[in-house]
Amino acid sequence: MEETEEMIPESAEQQVQEPVVEPMEEPMDPGFEAHIHGLEEQAQKMQEAFPGFDLRQALQDPVFLQLTAPGTGISVEDAYYALHRREIQQAAAQETKAKVVSAIQAGSRRPLEAGTTSQAPSITTFQYGSATKEQREAFKKELRRAWGRGETVYP
Repeated sequence: MEETEEMIPESAEQQVQEPVVEPMEEPMDPGFEAHIHGLEEQAQKMQEAFPGFDLRQALQDPVFLQLTAPGTGISVEDAYYALHRREIQQAAAQETKAKVVSAIQAGSRRPLEAGTTSQAPSITTFQYGSATKEQREAFKKELRRAWGRGETVYP
């Protein structure tokens, strides 16, 4: 037999299996564990303001990770604002612009309110002295009807 054939085991029983070594989980430092818990609480608050915020994804950024490291005293919100300031400002500017445009459009559809027109109010008083006899008679007739309905008529 050749050398190479001797090295190959003939059955599965003869194969030597290497033991699988599972990495031992080291107990987490209580201070670090508290820090992680604090980050998760801050992330939940951040999701109220920014629904798309994901702490795990944010921690993939080395700068964000460094800013929120234990002992730095920088909150998740402050770190997020520091890294995404321009994006947040642009979104706020677009939102403000949309509100202003909407308000302007809504204002152009509103009816005119009393006293907001540039025209003088129309005068609806009856000029008795310059009226014709038919107009005076019609006016007297309308006054009598109004008094008959119990309305108060002011001159």
